[in-house]
Amino acid sequence: MIHLQEGEHIDIKARKHWFMLFRDSAGIIIIYLLPFLAWELIQNDTGLSTFSLPEVSPVLLTFLGSAWTLFAWAWFFTAWTSHYLDIWIVTDRRIVDIDQKSLFHREISTLRMERVQDVTFEINGIVATVLNFGDVHVQTAGESEGFVIKGVAEPERIKNLMVKHIDKTVERGRAGI
Repeated sequence: MIHLQEGEHIDIKARKHWFMLFRDSAGIIIIYLLPFLAWELIQNDTGLSTFSLPEVSPVLLTFLGSAWTLFAWAWFFTAWTSHYLDIWIVTDRRIVDIDQKSLFHREISTLRMERVQDVTFEINGIVATVLNFGDVHVQTAGESEGFVIKGVAEPERIKNLMVKHIDKTVERGRAGI
């Protein structure tokens, strides 16, 4: 994963809040259930269908249902993998952002504490406020855009720990260590 420098230690390993996976999974489940619910409505002849369906082979229906289920599981597995493998690691010297873009595409970015200018957090919405998750923005010196840690649990605690490390880094720089 990441290699620590001599004397460096990890203080925070932050992941997305569980609600972010729940939100993504709920959409997948709804999309998965739609064809089955539509088929039931049409089959039960509730007055919604204005046309008659031809007789469909049970084998074909089983195959289509199984293929759709397999597709939904693969979609859920991809969402879960991205959720689980997205991680932000804060050490006493740097911030490491490991972003799992897709199943076979990972992006790892590192930001030295000396380059951090500002750290802010935001919590938007009722659900995020009640469950205490939000975004942490790390602004850097120079032209680079910095990091945004989206949907992380306890963003204020993470921000405060980062600021503590930044202050220590600044003090070490002033002392010439």
